[in-house]
Amino acid sequence: IAPPPAGKQVFVTSTPFQGNLGGPIGADAICQGLADAAGIGGLRAWNAWVSKIGPPPDHAKDRIADHPYFRLDNTPVANGVADLQSGTILAPINQDEFRNTVIGGLGNPNSQVWTGTEDNGNVSGNECSGWMDSGGPPFGSRGTIGNATQIDSNWTDETSSPWCNSQYRLYCFEQ
Repeated sequence: IAPPPAGKQVFVTSTPFQGNLGGPIGADAICQGLADAAGIGGLRAWNAWVSKIGPPPDHAKDRIADHPYFRLDNTPVANGVADLQSGTILAPINQDEFRNTVIGGLGNPNSQVWTGTEDNGNVSGNECSGWMDSGGPPFGSRGTIGNATQIDSNWTDETSSPWCNSQYRLYCFEQ
């Protein structure tokens, strides 16, 4: 299914990962690899919705092209980046790269997603040391997570920051 004209697609990964993603560029490579393996990559580039503190700060809202976004089933998710940072999206990003629906809910690890990003699209205080750490207690770092089943601010910031040795999914946006 092709996206509507002028639209781009978004999915949540079928696979969870620990917090050491290789930085935002490594997270982008994960998204690209999964899209390619699922046959939706082609000539399209995919970026992960993750932020890091920096320096300089790397906010998710600045890493994503300003287009309308649709799930792979063509359900509208956002009219552009402004929607992604408004605290509310049109539909949950709960479809993976194989078009399977992710089941879960608030507090459910199956639907939780690494973001390091507040509801305004800016970096939160917790981003697994720039997405380079998979440590746990007592010396590891933490990462902000969102939830793929939510359309309010919880989609990107579930107000929880688990240890980076936990495994969560990623959001992948076509560029």
